[in-house]
Amino acid sequence: MLPPGTLRRLRIKWCALGVLLGAGLVASAAMYVAAIVPPELAYRSAAPTVRPEASPAPRHPAAPAIPPCQGQGKDCTALDAPRPLPEPGALALVALGLAALAAHRSHA
Repeated sequence: MLPPGTLRRLRIKWCALGVLLGAGLVASAAMYVAAIVPPELAYRSAAPTVRPEASPAPRHPAAPAIPPCQGQGKDCTALDAPRPLPEPGALALVALGLAALAAHRSHA
């Protein structure tokens, strides 16, 4: 009479041994094939690269002239007076502080 679980453990051990032996057989077969292949068949150089002749650069139409901004309209104010933007880290700290205040008030 065998203790419970013995056959299961033996099956797992034999399966692991079979996997290891199988991997060893595959590795040894690969080494054998690599040893008997002549060196001239093991490496083949790549086909020569064909380099196309350089074509002339495409011509783009000239960009239209943009008159200077006279300070009228919404587009001119954005270019003339840049607004400073807060850093993302500062915005994250403010948001975290507001969330902490909201959580503290809800628990109180």
